[in-house]
Amino acid sequence: MIYMITKEEVDQLLASSEHISDAIIAAENPKDSLLWSKSILNYMEKVDPSSLQSLSEIMNSPELGKKQHKIIFRYLLEHIIKVGSEELQYERTYSTGQIAKFFGVSTQTIHAWIKEGRISGVEKSERFKHIRIPETAIYLSSIKERFTIAQIIEMYEEEQAKRGSVDAGQEHTYAERLSQLSTEISIFENKYGGSFENTLGKVKTKSLEQERDASEWQYLMRKVREL
Repeated sequence: MIYMITKEEVDQLLASSEHISDAIIAAENPKDSLLWSKSILNYMEKVDPSSLQSLSEIMNSPELGKKQHKIIFRYLLEHIIKVGSEELQYERTYSTGQIAKFFGVSTQTIHAWIKEGRISGVEKSERFKHIRIPETAIYLSSIKERFTIAQIIEMYEEEQAKRGSVDAGQEHTYAERLSQLSTEISIFENKYGGSFENTLGKVKTKSLEQERDASEWQYLMRKVREL
């Protein structure tokens, strides 16, 4: 059951958030406040990492004092109030095949990532049948970068827009197709300064961009071999 909250009630709650956070800190001992602050920051990092930008200075502080604890508690309260009062919005979900296309990997890789926890926020159905991945799910790269699926899709669409449609629904001769593939491969060779085997092929821990580039690069090389 979702309770409706009016704008006046939201304003009232936001106005009292400072008083409530002060009262919580005053009632706790310093050690408990520290544990609560750490737990809150960890929670926000998992459910809404983009919201922590406003707390970046506090998170980078060598120590968390009473002032920082108050700010963190108040921020959490305000975040809960704002999210709880937002109107329900339709959340887009995607199949593993669609997500595989956005990442440039196989559906088997997406299933493995979900199983390993590299894609979190997904309801796991039996053997991943008919699984739907929400746009709010979090992808964790091999170097611990965090992105929402919505951000991944946005990056994919931006890349597609920059490069344009490769085929544009037209037939190509063997020579035209080979030239086209060679041109695309040369883009990666220039970007990384050599062949795949001597560059990304040797990188064990890749960033999100490198993982996507490696997957597409290998795909292009397979296409050349298949011609």
